[in-house]
Amino acid sequence: MGAYDTKEFHDLIPDCFEIICDHGRHLLNGDVAPVDLVITSRVSKNVSSYEVNTLVKAALLQLKDQGIFLEPGQVVRYIVKDEASSHYNQRGCIAENLCDDGRVDVGFYLRKIARCGESILIPFGYKTEYIEKMLHKLKLV
Repeated sequence: MGAYDTKEFHDLIPDCFEIICDHGRHLLNGDVAPVDLVITSRVSKNVSSYEVNTLVKAALLQLKDQGIFLEPGQVVRYIVKDEASSHYNQRGCIAENLCDDGRVDVGFYLRKIARCGESILIPFGYKTEYIEKMLHKLKLV
């Protein structure tokens, strides 16, 4: 399946939405293994230099608890369990300790799917907000 011009690409948009929805359904149904949700981020500074409580900082604090200190330029890997939590141990789980308790922040990952969809469909006017609303409707089905 490929498109050689704008019209052919436009004709494939329904297929794109079906793929996006399939990924959303798998996530909502709990059919995605935690290892497939791991996010890899490059560390930009030492953990003590982070002023904002980002997901990266939460992961670095978990590593610090284990006596592991990453330097800027290294990568940290984690899954998001509760992005809104104020406690770093509840926000995510570092890949080295990947727990299989089934808890993931579904809303966070639905936003990620929507952003990926937007990166492909933005030339046709489909923005993250629209795609995210479509994905959240899947919860109602």
